[in-house]
Amino acid sequence: MVKTKIIKNRLFSFFLLFLLCFGGIIFWRRADARYAQAHPSYGFDAQNFELWRWTAQQGIRPYADVFYPYGYLFYYSNTVFFFSILLDSLSAFSLCVLLHRLWKATDFSLVRYVLIGTLLVFLYRFIGFDVWSRYGIALTAALLAPTLIQKKRVIVVLGMVYGLLFGLVQDQSIYAVLVTEFALFFVLFPRNVIFQFSFWRRFFTSSLLLAGSFAVGCIPFFVFLRQSNQV
Repeated sequence: MVKTKIIKNRLFSFFLLFLLCFGGIIFWRRADARYAQAHPSYGFDAQNFELWRWTAQQGIRPYADVFYPYGYLFYYSNTVFFFSILLDSLSAFSLCVLLHRLWKATDFSLVRYVLIGTLLVFLYRFIGFDVWSRYGIALTAALLAPTLIQKKRVIVVLGMVYGLLFGLVQDQSIYAVLVTEFALFFVLFPRNVIFQFSFWRRFFTSSLLLAGSFAVGCIPFFVFLRQSNQV
């Protein structure tokens, strides 16, 4: 009973933190958009994103009609409300996980506030929303994977989640798989058994489970592309 209450309190606290991060993400995204409008960039990458933003507004489809390597989430984030909210939610969740881990890193309240304050200023002034929204998912995988891969069924669930994300953010889902593979090799298994056959058997078994479940998670995306004549 006491343990259940503690879990509920932690989930509620995490949910409040998520709401706070979600509000901050919306403010951050709008502030960056206003800055980009006032100080336009004419670099190669900026022109590509402007072109893709225009093609999305014109109803031109990615993959079938125009080359776009980053997935539906970013392509339609400025034109479709659902994808805009989903992008803000994933970015807020990534920020929430990072802040939570920093808070747990030390027991000294002053150090906690200094770390979190410094991080937020750094992200806002030097990183920007676009970069965070693109790479925050991989960072979240790096923070969560070492504690989530203790059981094989969790590895399967992670692989399927990464596969479902592939249709939304291709590069981030692949980065997440690579980060989880790294965690399997360097975190999950004891270092003193690295030269034993049992180590490699367990590692390759876990890797195959991750790769197989990732492939299964990608199936809906490829079925959708096929049914909509985008491939």
